[in-house]
Amino acid sequence: MKKPHSVQIFRLFSLGFFLALVTILTVLHQKLPGFPSVDALCPFGGLEGLYKLVAENAILQKIQPSSFVLLGATIILALVAGRFFCGWICALGVLQGIFGWLGKKLLKKRFIMPKVIDRPLRWLKYIALFGILYFTWKAGTLIIRPYDPFAAYGHLAAGFSELWEEFAIGLIILIVSLGLSFFYERFFCKYLCPLGAFLALVSRLSPFRIRRDNQTCIHCSLCTKTCPMNIDVEHTANITSLECINCQECVTICPTKKSTLSNTWWRKKLSPFTIALIGLGISITLVSVAALTGQARFSDIPLSEKAKTASLSPDDIKGSTTLGEVLESFHLEKQDFYQALQLSETKIPLETRIKDIGTLAGITNWETETVREVVRNLLSKATNSQQIETLPQKQPSSGQTPSSSSKTEGPSSQTEGFFLEGTMTIQEIANSLKLSPEEVIKRLGLPKDIPIDKPLRDMKDTYGYTIPGLREKLR
Repeated sequence: MKKPHSVQIFRLFSLGFFLALVTILTVLHQKLPGFPSVDALCPFGGLEGLYKLVAENAILQKIQPSSFVLLGATIILALVAGRFFCGWICALGVLQGIFGWLGKKLLKKRFIMPKVIDRPLRWLKYIALFGILYFTWKAGTLIIRPYDPFAAYGHLAAGFSELWEEFAIGLIILIVSLGLSFFYERFFCKYLCPLGAFLALVSRLSPFRIRRDNQTCIHCSLCTKTCPMNIDVEHTANITSLECINCQECVTICPTKKSTLSNTWWRKKLSPFTIALIGLGISITLVSVAALTGQARFSDIPLSEKAKTASLSPDDIKGSTTLGEVLESFHLEKQDFYQALQLSETKIPLETRIKDIGTLAGITNWETETVREVVRNLLSKATNSQQIETLPQKQPSSGQTPSSSSKTEGPSSQTEGFFLEGTMTIQEIANSLKLSPEEVIKRLGLPKDIPIDKPLRDMKDTYGYTIPGLREKLR
């Protein structure tokens, strides 16, 4: 058996390191506060949140600043070295590679998808890319998250109950992708990965190419057989395929030792080891500098720290936040807080993480947004109470009675003191405001066919609105 090339050993070390890093951090995130979530470790989240960042100077829920730093780093990397991220860093790619290796070892055969099926399937990832970006940017939320196999992998340590409730489809896609990778290498990379599709388009601008010298080529077909993306290297002079992940498999397996296959950058030849050092050097340097300068934050700032500034908001409450942290940071009364949540402190103590409440209390479809809405409501009531207490008493002028100075009730007075919650239906809002459901739908700017008997939070992804946005329309 031929000994693996030193560059491929180095690549395996790189892939193993990043897979272990992602796995350890996501497991720790499920068990301890302060560790980054899987969303903070994925550059695609930066692309999903880019529109909201540019248009509204805001960040999507679940996204961290690190996502934008990782996105920038992978774009620069793709411009310099093509899809190096896919071939040397991506944790999901490593998992598929492991299953592909097992398949070849156990089955003693390498399966290749027929071209008539393969070519159309390759376009699926581009459809997925533009579809995800369009609906995410329109809805202002991570609509793909429940279907994301990488997010599902990052929540394996959360337990099957939470994993299945939140990421059932993502888990199924993960299992199916790994299972198919056992037969067809990197199945998800080839056909479904939206990040791979994006980096493929960016890599088109890269001066990096793998070139083949036909005069020294002995046509042994090893390069084509070893390519995990099934590129026909043997019959291609310049590898310009967007599918190339710069894994260097074809270059390092070539037996001629005559630079039959070589890496070029603006036609300057570079060794496989140089490519590896450049790619990893760019990635690690950019992320490290951003982290050291405070530009890349991988985890949320604790509520207790934000409470010391004026930037604290109910939107900062996360699933990993405990009830005690919420009480302390927002200075809420414990009895009012528990009563508003309809929870028992005996059953759900203060140290309980918000995302665990549903399981402990036996509440189906429990969401962190429920706690955010309760906090907003309590803060609003406290503010209104203070305003009433400090309101100066104005005496009516001579000849004027209190009743004669009253004004006709308008739309703003109808909603005064009313707080819209995601658990409410349109019918319930209409009853509270003494309006018809049609009037409520019109004021909220919702489609006429929207159901009036379903909670608003259950329809926000389908109809592309946010609960805070609906509240603004009622002011």
